[in-house]
Amino acid sequence: MDAREVVKNAKQGDQEALIQLIMSKKQEYYKLAYVYMKNEEAALDAMQDMIVILYENIHKLKKNDAFYSWSKTILVNCCKKLLRKRKKIVSLESIEEEWQQ
Repeated sequence: MDAREVVKNAKQGDQEALIQLIMSKKQEYYKLAYVYMKNEEAALDAMQDMIVILYENIHKLKKNDAFYSWSKTILVNCCKKLLRKRKKIVSLESIEEEWQQ
């Protein structure tokens, strides 16, 4: 089955089709996430967030041919969001260091 047909099925609510699309490019997704996150767990967290967003929003995809570029854009945005959250978290050790100075 060609990718456009699988995307069409996924848009119609076929969860297996969506899983098939994601799994076919899982290495590419992981490499992209790892480049941003520089950490295996964080990269996998970003991929997990991407999958949830894809599942909830696949019906909004306008061009079936654009699934992979759309999903990679979502993944990059998930990575950026997690990185922003990480910056907001201040470690207790850094606070103690500043307090002692």
